[in-house]
Amino acid sequence: VTGSNHYFGRNRVGSPSFLKNYGQDKHIEIIVIKPIMDDKSQISSSNIRSLIRLGNISKANIQLNTPFTISGTVVQGSGRGASLTFQTANIKPKENNQLFPKNGVYLVLGRIVGLNTYGMCNLGVRPTFGENKLVMEVHLFHEKELNLYGERIEIEFLERIRDERKFPSSKELIKQLKIDKLICLGLLNKYQ
Repeated sequence: VTGSNHYFGRNRVGSPSFLKNYGQDKHIEIIVIKPIMDDKSQISSSNIRSLIRLGNISKANIQLNTPFTISGTVVQGSGRGASLTFQTANIKPKENNQLFPKNGVYLVLGRIVGLNTYGMCNLGVRPTFGENKLVMEVHLFHEKELNLYGERIEIEFLERIRDERKFPSSKELIKQLKIDKLICLGLLNKYQ
């Protein structure tokens, strides 16, 4: 089984028609699969990676037929989340070459220590605090405070809420975080 756009070998001489002819000569059935389309775009791993990088998580998830997920470990962060009244779990991805969505705020589903709970994820460099290192931090919508340090976590990205941006003060950031949380909570009916 091969895709209609699969080529291999020097100068890409190994085409689907080459395989068909080879299969006939050797009495091997060769099945060439036509591209699968989503609207007018072809579903492919390259296209899905591009959608993720652009932050178009909803469309990427449709093409993947499952939510885009990042697995990792909860690590110590700056501790700033608690002072902002939005306690966060900072995630160190399991994969060194992890593909990340575009920086911004996302509605997510977190899976950790037997708990499945929705939350919001900020992926970015925290410009309000003058930082420049990429950080993935998740605020889970769960009543109990949990000690999650060192725990394995999976974050399913469900929907992009907004771009990351710099706020004039932490007070303005807190106001926006409250709005973000309301937006996320308003979207939950789509996913429950």
